[in-house]
Amino acid sequence: MEIRQYQAETVSECLSRIKAELGSKAMIISVNENKGPTVPRSKRFEVTAMPPEEEDDVPVQNEPQLKLSPEKILERLYAGHSKVTGVEYTPPRPAPHPEPRPSRARSVLPAQPEYREPPSPPAAEALELTDLLVDDLEGTAPEDGELSDELRDLARYFLDIGVNREITSEMIWRVSRRFKPSQLGNRERVREYLAGLINSNVRCDGALVGLKRGRKRNVALIGPTGVGKTTTIAKIATELTAREVSVGLIVLDNFRVGAVDQLRKFATTIDVPLLMATNDLELRKVHRVLSSKQVILIDTAGQNPHDQAAMDRLFTMISVVPDLEKHLVLSANTKERDLQAFTEIYLGRGFSNLIFTKLDESLTYGGLLNTYFQSEKPFSYFGVGQRVPDDLLTASSSKLAELLLM
Repeated sequence: MEIRQYQAETVSECLSRIKAELGSKAMIISVNENKGPTVPRSKRFEVTAMPPEEEDDVPVQNEPQLKLSPEKILERLYAGHSKVTGVEYTPPRPAPHPEPRPSRARSVLPAQPEYREPPSPPAAEALELTDLLVDDLEGTAPEDGELSDELRDLARYFLDIGVNREITSEMIWRVSRRFKPSQLGNRERVREYLAGLINSNVRCDGALVGLKRGRKRNVALIGPTGVGKTTTIAKIATELTAREVSVGLIVLDNFRVGAVDQLRKFATTIDVPLLMATNDLELRKVHRVLSSKQVILIDTAGQNPHDQAAMDRLFTMISVVPDLEKHLVLSANTKERDLQAFTEIYLGRGFSNLIFTKLDESLTYGGLLNTYFQSEKPFSYFGVGQRVPDDLLTASSSKLAELLLM
C-alpha cells in the first residue's frame, strides 16, 4: 500500500490535500510538527497518510480516518503520541545506522565509535521538552522535571549572550540527542559539536573578494542611523583599491557634512572618484558616469526605519540602479527588540546581505544569530573597530562560532 507524506503550514492544509488526493476515507498514520529556526513555515507540519484499504482487505483495527479534526490531532500530538491512533510512543532499540537528523545541521565531530540515542520521539514533543528546560531557567517549569546540570548551564549561557528562546531550545535538544549524559562534561567536544552546527547552518556570502574579471557589482549599504555605514564603505573601498580593483563611490547622504567630508578625504587618498546625488535622476546620471568601474559603492543616508516616508524616498531612489545589492548594516550593540524590529522592516523592503559592525563594542553576540535566522540572509562583513581598512573582516561562520562560543 502506498504511503505518502504531506507538508504544509497547518494541519488543516495537509488534511485538505489528503482528502483531495486520497479521498475522505484516507488513513492518517502520523502527524509531526517541525520546529526550529531553520524550518520554513511551508513545512511546519508533516502528515503521513495512505489510501483507504480495499473493501475485501482485512480491516485495520483502530486505524483513524480523516474525520479526526485538526484540533484532536494536535491534542494527541502534543500529548507525546507518535500516531493519531492514541498509541503511546515507545522508543525502539538503537538502530545500527546513524539516526536521521532534522533540519540542515551536519556534525563535524571526528568519526569514531560513540553513543547513539534511539530514534527520537516526534519533533514537536522533543522541542516541547526542551522548552521546559528554558522554562526551568525562568522558574516556571514543573518541579518534578529532572534536568541535566550541564544542559541547564548551557541553556543559561546561550540565553545570557542573547540567543533567543527558540534557537536555544533547538541547540540544547541537538546536544542532548548527540551526547550520552556522561559525555556532557566534556566541554571541548560539546563546543566542537556546537561550532559544527553553526558552521553548517550559517551562510556567509557577498563580500567583495575574489572578483572575476569583467564582472561588475553595484553595492548599496543601507540601515538605521549611527551603525557605521560610511566607515564601512571607506574600509571596503580601501581594501578593494589595495587589490587593484577599480572602485567608484556615490554618496546619497548630504545631511551629515562632516561624514561626507571624511569620506571625500578617504577617496582622495586612495584616488577613487566620489560623486553625490540627491534624487533618482542625479543617481542615474552619476552611476552612468562611473559605469566603467568594476565596483560602485553607494553610501546611503541613515534612516529612521519607522519613518515610512523617508524609507519610501530612499528605496525609490536607489531602485534606478540596475542589479543593485543592498547590504543591511546593523550594529552588534543594538538592543535585541530593536534588532528584530529593524530586520522585519528592512525585510519588507528587500535586502540581500547582512553586515554587522561594532563587534568590538559588544560583549554578547546572540543577536547576530537571531538576525540571521530571522532574515535568512547571508553575512558579508563584520566590523570590529574604527581603523580603515584593518578592522573589517570578511564574514565567516567560523568567526561567528568563535564569538558565540568564547
